[in-house]
Amino acid sequence: MKQFKEHYERRKMDEIIHIMENVSDTLRKEVLDLVKKVESDQDLIRVKNTLMAKAISEEFERFRTVSFLDDKEVSYIEKLIVSSNATVESKFELIELLKGKANKLSSKDFGKTFTKSLNSLTPKKFLNNQCWKSITQDILNYSQQSANGVGKAELYFMLIGKNGSKPSSRGKGAKGDVVIDGFHIEMKAGGVMHTGHRDGVKMGVTTEVHKDLIAWGKKNGYDMSKANPIYGSFHQVSGAKQNWLWMFFDSLPKRDYDRLMKKYLSAVYGKAFSSAVINTLATKLRPILGDKERVPALFAPYVFMAYKKHEKFNSLMVVDLRSNVCYNMVDRKIPSGLKFKGPQMSRGKSTYAVPEGGISFGFDRSIKEENDFEVPNTLFS
Repeated sequence: MKQFKEHYERRKMDEIIHIMENVSDTLRKEVLDLVKKVESDQDLIRVKNTLMAKAISEEFERFRTVSFLDDKEVSYIEKLIVSSNATVESKFELIELLKGKANKLSSKDFGKTFTKSLNSLTPKKFLNNQCWKSITQDILNYSQQSANGVGKAELYFMLIGKNGSKPSSRGKGAKGDVVIDGFHIEMKAGGVMHTGHRDGVKMGVTTEVHKDLIAWGKKNGYDMSKANPIYGSFHQVSGAKQNWLWMFFDSLPKRDYDRLMKKYLSAVYGKAFSSAVINTLATKLRPILGDKERVPALFAPYVFMAYKKHEKFNSLMVVDLRSNVCYNMVDRKIPSGLKFKGPQMSRGKSTYAVPEGGISFGFDRSIKEENDFEVPNTLFS
């Protein structure tokens, strides 16, 4: 027991010595004065904790001069490191990793479609750092609820990426949620991708279109008793409110279907889709109406390309925080294991609801990692 205590005290002194090698002369003198007054184990712990907090604060002042992060994000990371139970050495090693560029992700790491675990994507120097591992979950879950706030997983990638920053939400140019080495990434930990808020699309449009369809159906002898203008879906969903839409279109003769479906899709997607895309979707949708797997898969690549054009990002990174798998989508290739739900053909409930026609995300968690997966080319023929 005595031997263990002596080892423990030597370890704490080693940590103090290690910290003092990385601090300013002013702080070093302050700690030397404190060490002279150490008379108990509690005094030693107090000296170490005081020194560590001040030393890390000094290092973070230097970090602020090279970081593109806002002060609130930097302060959050500083607090996590100070309160971590990791060794002092790993804390200072992590600060050096954060300040540098050599061991971080670059733009080329996001230039193609992939499905990767968070661990395989994270640089090894970070992954092997004890302090980083102890604060990873807090970093992944960090978020700010504001117009230009940081969403979940965004801070994580800003820290492990070169010149990681949050782009401005104002003005022209590339947007996204995270910029790494000049590469703009739209980050999602759930939610919806849409075709645009204002480019010819307005919220609530489907309600009016549904009213027109219901009126046309009644006039032409169709049973529209279960039709509700507020709700609609192109595939089978639980509950009767949404299913009337795809069942109605499925019952139409080809001539009426073609005319009404093209009119419907044009109203929902506005200028986001060309007439050629509208025609393609209408044709390919008819034989799969009601199929909750194939309908979202049909719409997803087209919605994605319109979303990318509108939001002006380079890639879409979807992070499944439950399984810590990352899905990076650059073009019409769909990452293996990334699934979709929708399109949403009902008006959103919130005042900031995205326009109808949006696609939400789902995951096939049986697929853990695959670097390059492409949907069949027949989808775009």
